[in-house]
Amino acid sequence: MFKKTLGFVAVAAAFAGFGLVSTTTANADVAADGLTGSTAANVNLTADPNGAGGVSLVQVPTLTFTDKTLTGSKDTTALGVANNLVVKNAGATTGWSVTVDGTAMTDGSKTLTGGSYDLKSASANALAVQSDFITADSANKTTASVSSTTDSVTGDKFNGLAVDTGTVSSAQNVMNAAENQGVGLFSANFGSTSALNIPASAVAGKYTSTLTWTVNNTPLA
Repeated sequence: MFKKTLGFVAVAAAFAGFGLVSTTTANADVAADGLTGSTAANVNLTADPNGAGGVSLVQVPTLTFTDKTLTGSKDTTALGVANNLVVKNAGATTGWSVTVDGTAMTDGSKTLTGGSYDLKSASANALAVQSDFITADSANKTTASVSSTTDSVTGDKFNGLAVDTGTVSSAQNVMNAAENQGVGLFSANFGSTSALNIPASAVAGKYTSTLTWTVNNTPLA
């Protein structure tokens, strides 16, 4: 019995854009009568040189499937998801999106054709989070979303990511924020309902695949 574990590559995007504070200047003016005065406070927030236009990947999931004994019938096995998908938008107003490319699931000589696995989000909305990536940032009023998808094997519709184990996939949409939205830290939480769908035709093997996550500083159309 082997545990089937997916390796992941967090793709570094071309970066630019978290807010840092420059020297602050306060200009003061006193009225001619000496009774009132006014002060202008000024600050210049500059871009972090890292990121895709100010947007970057902070964390990507690690996936581990529970070992399963084949039965000759289609079956499922639980998918453990460690770490959430976390995106940082350091003050960019362009909006952003995250896409995923995936390889087929193979054991080197055989491909798990006819199967699929689903990373299911409990909500259509990404969670605005604090720096621990879990605690909600209730003060953040901007929004981001988790994409809707359909599993090609089961026909199930849900928010998250559906991966066909038998084929190469490219540029699947996962998260999105419209222009002037999704500023701050946002997390897509793939929970306990995520699973691998095993086809009846599956043969024994230690199967792996790789997902590559890419962040862009443009929202989905």
